[in-house]
Formats: sequence, C-alpha cells, structure tokens
Amino acid sequence: MKKNKLDVCGLLETKMLPARIASMHARRLKHWQYLSNAELAHTARIVLFWNPDTVHVTLLASSAQAIHISITCLISHVSFKATFVYGFNSITARRPLWEELRSWNSNHPWLILGDFNSLLSPFDKHNGGAISSYEVSDFSGCCLDIGLRDVNYTGCHYTWSNDTVWKAFSDHSPAVVRLDPYVQGRRSFKFFNMWAAHDQFLGVVSSCWSSSIYGTPMYILCRKLKLLKGPLKELNRLHFSHISERVSRLESQLDQLQTTFQQDRDNPLLLEQDKLLRHKLSSLKFAENQFFRQKIKCQFLKDSDRGSKFFHALMGHNHRRNFIPSITCSNGWTTTSLKEVGDAFVSYYQQLLGTPKPTIPLDRDIIQRGPCLSSHLQGALLSPVSQDDIQQVVFSIANEKAPGPDRYSSFFFKQAWPIVGGDFCAAIQDFFHTSWLLKQKVLSKILASRFAQVLHEMVSPMQNAFLGGRYMSDNINLVQELLRQYCRKRSSPRCLLKVDFKKAFDSVQWDFLESLLCHIGFPAHFVVLVMQCISSASYSVAVNGDIHGFFSGQCGWLHLVDPGATLFVPFVESHHHGSGCYLSTLWGLRGGECLYDEKLG
Repeated sequence: MKKNKLDVCGLLETKMLPARIASMHARRLKHWQYLSNAELAHTARIVLFWNPDTVHVTLLASSAQAIHISITCLISHVSFKATFVYGFNSITARRPLWEELRSWNSNHPWLILGDFNSLLSPFDKHNGGAISSYEVSDFSGCCLDIGLRDVNYTGCHYTWSNDTVWKAFSDHSPAVVRLDPYVQGRRSFKFFNMWAAHDQFLGVVSSCWSSSIYGTPMYILCRKLKLLKGPLKELNRLHFSHISERVSRLESQLDQLQTTFQQDRDNPLLLEQDKLLRHKLSSLKFAENQFFRQKIKCQFLKDSDRGSKFFHALMGHNHRRNFIPSITCSNGWTTTSLKEVGDAFVSYYQQLLGTPKPTIPLDRDIIQRGPCLSSHLQGALLSPVSQDDIQQVVFSIANEKAPGPDRYSSFFFKQAWPIVGGDFCAAIQDFFHTSWLLKQKVLSKILASRFAQVLHEMVSPMQNAFLGGRYMSDNINLVQELLRQYCRKRSSPRCLLKVDFKKAFDSVQWDFLESLLCHIGFPAHFVVLVMQCISSASYSVAVNGDIHGFFSGQCGWLHLVDPGATLFVPFVESHHHGSGCYLSTLWGLRGGECLYDEKLG
C-alpha cells in the first residue's frame, strides 16, 4: 500500500470476523476508515479501506458479492462510482451478481474491479479443462448489457494459480488501478547538502563562478547563484537521483561480488572491485544520510544513523502533517481544490502582510522621556563590516537550517567559501556603503548582532523579553507575588493591565518603526539599512509543494527571523512609555502605581 501510494484498498476473501477486522484496523491502518459486508455473511468476504485525507467515500449499497461506493478525490475533485466484487464459485450462485450490476448501470463514471470467479474468454485461462461458451456467457453478456470494457494493464496476464501451498500469503496477483497521475506541484530548486561531498562539486561551482558578469556586487552574486542552479541540478540527476534505489542496487552488486570472491579468493581484480564498491557504497550511504537528515529536520538523530525505515517513516509523517487537502475559507465554505486552497492562503497573508494600516504619529516628547541611544553607540552601529564579521555570521548558521529565498543553505556557502566568499563579502559590504539591496543574504543577521549590542542602554529594566540575561518568567513570578493575597480588606485600590499583541511581528507598520528608530537616536544611515531589509520583502506562499501568488510586503517583518525579535524590543518600550503617560493623564497615577504586564501573547 505504501509502495503504490493507495488511497482506496479492497481486500477480498478475507474470512475475517468483524472483531478481527477492527483489530487489524487499529494496529495497521488506524488513520484510515473502513467498511465490509460482514453483516451479510458469517465472515467478511470484502473489506474496503480508504484514506480520508485524500478521498471521500460514501457507501451506496452492499451485498454478499459486491460493495458499491461513491469515491470523490479531495485533490482533483473527480467523482465516480466503484464496485468491488468477489463472486461466488458456482455459475448459478453468481447470477444474482450480474443482475445486481445491471441494476446499477448509469451514465456516471463507474469502475468495477475484484475477483469475479469467471472468465470473459477462453484465452483468460491456461491449462486445465476446456472453457465452454456456457461458462462465459453470463459474464460477457453482463458486460455487453451495461457497456463495460476491460482496462489496459501491465504485469501478469494470469492472476491466479490453482496451487495449494499458499498458507501465509495470497495466491492471487494484486491489481492496482491508477486513474490520474499523482497531483504534485512544481518542484523548485533546493540545495541538498549531500551534493557538497561529491568530488565534482567544487569543480562545478568554480566553473560557473568564473563567468564574466558585470554589475553591482549584489547583482553579480545573485546572477552567479542563479546560473549555478542548472549545473547543480545536473549533478544531482547524474549521481544522486533516487538515492535510496542507488544504495539498494549497489548493495546487491556488492553481495554478488562477495559471493563470487568467496570462490576465487586469489583474484586481484575481484579484490580491487570489492574495495571500489565498498567505497562507493559508503559514499552513497553517507549522502543518503544527509539527504534524509535535511528532509526530516530531525535534531536528535546521531551521525551514525542512516536513511533507514525510521527516516522514511519520519519523512512520510512530515508529508502527511504538512499536506493540506482542504480549508475552510473566511466565507464559511470548505474547499478541497488545490488552487482554491492556495488562493485562500495568499488572500490571508496578503491581507496580513501586504496591506498597510493607518497609524497614529509618534509623540517625540513621550519617546525621548525613555532611554535613547548615546553617541558612542551610534558610532558602533556604523562601524565598517569586515570579511571576518561576515564569515563568522555565515558559519554560525546550522547546516540543516531552512535556506533563504534563493534556496541555498548555509552549508553550501561554508563548503564553497574559498570560491564564493569573495563575491559574497563584496555584496554585503556594498550594501552597507550604498544601502542598495537586491537579495537579502546574511544582512539581517549582521544588523541584528549590532542591534543587540546597544539594547541594554535603551531598554527599561522592566522589560525582559529577547534580552540576554533576562527571563520572561521573572515578570510572571513578580505578578504572581503581587497578586497573592491581594483580596485582603486593607489592600489599596490598584490596577493591573495585560496587553496582548496579536500577530506582533506581522502587524507593526513600517512608517511607525522608522519614526521610532529615528526618535530614539539611531543613526539615519543605520535606519535606512534596517528599513531597506524590511521594505524589500515580497512574498509567495508555498502550499502542498506548489508556489502560489506574489505580492509585495507593506507591513510587519515576518521574513526577518533574526532581527525581528530585537526590533520588537524598542516597539514594546515605546508602547510602555506611551501607555504609562496615557494612564497617568487619565487616572493621575504615578508610574510606580500602575503594574503593566508586557508578556507577549
């Protein structure tokens, strides 16, 4: 079932009681649904299983020889009737089946499959007694009456052998019916870390990197990375495609060679081939290990583990977890169309990140009552960025972390740094001089590291989130202590506010952030660099492996994982001072008399 990626499976001649069917379902297929015709016989002759994530099945009718269902694919929206048949052994006992099929005849698409225990022509049988026209007339007449035709097939022509040695396995050949090919989105380029271990990897990178390209340093870097994608895809096709199958074939070759070698131990040619195959197999297994580690993003796997059944199970689990077969839209309608599912996500994120909202202008006096940036820290923010700084940031990113929009992981830049490092550093340094950005690489991490160095001077001691040496739990514990036994009679009247920020990183308006950074003393050039990283964002939404939509960002900084938290600190600080002044004006309270909880929701 896993190998053929079945969505509906029919088991015939099960001879299973309902309790045993339920037990098998709980142990083997607990995420699937099932039905049977056990109520029409002492044991179930037909049992159907289906995956509710991909198909919707409705029972139409059932009998001792057939189960009629309606199948709707939740991905392609294709609907059709299906009948699973297990006919009786005698000609007369099968005749109610033919009449039943005639009564279900309709103009809708209809698939009939199973074990009819009958033949359409004498050529469907080999050896044994001769087939008379009487034996095939009922079946062929039914097919003629309802307009059935045999589907094209590959594989075994004879699907059953009259043998008596089958005890643990079925003596029938399974039949797999494929309607349409698996619906899969376009596969975009992604750098796989296993490529870097190949002998030709650095040569491929060097050959592409020697191309003569003219333009700004940022354009040169982006253009070379784009040109490199084609040769890397070809490297993958030649040496890494279907990596697990390559490993299996090489293991079989090694087993055969070792069997031959046992019979001719003194053959130097076989010994050399054995060493060569062992080396190739070791390299392929290492590549397979890297492939699955990157696919499943499992942090607790040891380096000695390999791409085994455990890896495949985790990858399948991730695929099932990430696949979205349907979605309920804002209007209340549920859709299972892949295009409509993608459009719904695009609409949501475009409303969230692609639509600016009006903001209230900042009050400079209120902001400057709080801590602001000193002149010596302003100079530190604008200090030149060295190649060592850039390399340190690149090499600090974990190898399995998600790549950027260009789909190159940090592991690529680490392995190819002697070749690509010069252009990479030139592009980053050019941005800090010109503020011109084409594609964001490690710029946000560099800005975030500099931002973090000055936070301690501009943040009040009450704020604990995102700051080194401070813990959000401190404020929680403080609130619990202040509220403990507050219900005493002699307690003075006080106020406690809890403010939650919905979609905190995504709802901050860019003009508000730019004005805030300027008011608290950040250098104008540094503010330009930050806003360039933020405002250059454009988005597409990846749903079920396909890319949907394209729009420019207008608010928030969902794309900035590293500086997002640090940028949010001054935002909360300004909110703290603004709220304190507002409350003081409204209630005449001193700052210490209002407890303000800044724990983010």
